[in-house]
Amino acid sequence: MEFEPDILVWKTLLAACKTRGNVEIGKRAAENILIDVDPLQFSAALVLLCNIHASSGSWVEVARLRNLMRERDVRKVPGQSWIEVKDRTHVFLVEDSLHPERGKIYAMLEELWLQMLDDGYDPLQA
Repeated sequence: MEFEPDILVWKTLLAACKTRGNVEIGKRAAENILIDVDPLQFSAALVLLCNIHASSGSWVEVARLRNLMRERDVRKVPGQSWIEVKDRTHVFLVEDSLHPERGKIYAMLEELWLQMLDDGYDPLQA
């Protein structure tokens, strides 16, 4: 590389390895992230690496990583999304059930999902 990769580069590479199922490069990316002392980076890297091994059927390695996470009390940080509607920012967490308009939101998401399927979207090919 012509530059020294930072944490963002390693995290992006690790996420790409998850998508493509590349265990070896994923391990290298995770090792470079795990050098970082930030607990959030550490957690994200271990979770992604665990998912890469699970996708490839490396269950012994999955168990080893999960044990490491338990030993170090590493917790997965829930994903978040933000959306701005009419100058108001709404924050959503994974499996969030606290938003006051969640019924309307989930109804709209269902409607959008059905429209995507009607338009030929195939989630298995995405």
